[in-house]
Parts: sequence; structure tokens; C-alpha cells
Amino acid sequence: MAHTGSRPLDTTAHTADAPTGPVTRDAVLRVLLWTVVVVSVATNAIASYGGPHTATHLVCGLISLAGASALVTRALRRRR
Repeated sequence: MAHTGSRPLDTTAHTADAPTGPVTRDAVLRVLLWTVVVVSVATNAIASYGGPHTATHLVCGLISLAGASALVTRALRRRR
């Protein structure tokens, strides 16, 4: 069925939110830090069901803390 409305179809409506320009190093670092935090928290949660040694939980917790601290530090530095 053909379009019979008075206004033409807008095929670019969803491309306005697309990022412009190249991917920056800052954006890549942010994604990597978030990935590290999510993976380490997930690993720690999964390890809780398996019953591994305390060292596993400590290592996962320290990695999560380091990643979260780096994300907070970056966010605070960008505000200045």
C-alpha cells in the first residue's frame, strides 16, 4: 500500500542521535573500565555460589574497587 499522507516519510528520524566524529581514546577507556568493573563483580557473584577461597573474592573485589575508583576519578577530573 502506498503512503497517502500529506507529509513525506521521515527515514532519518533515528539517525539524529548517532554519534558524530571518530571514537575518542577517552570513550574507549571508559568502556574498558566499565567492562572490567562489570566482569569482576559478576565473577565475584558467581564465585559466591562455587565456594572458592577467600583470595578469589578479595582479588575480584580489589579489581572492582580499582575500576570503580578510576571511573570516579575520571568523572571528577572532567568536571573541572
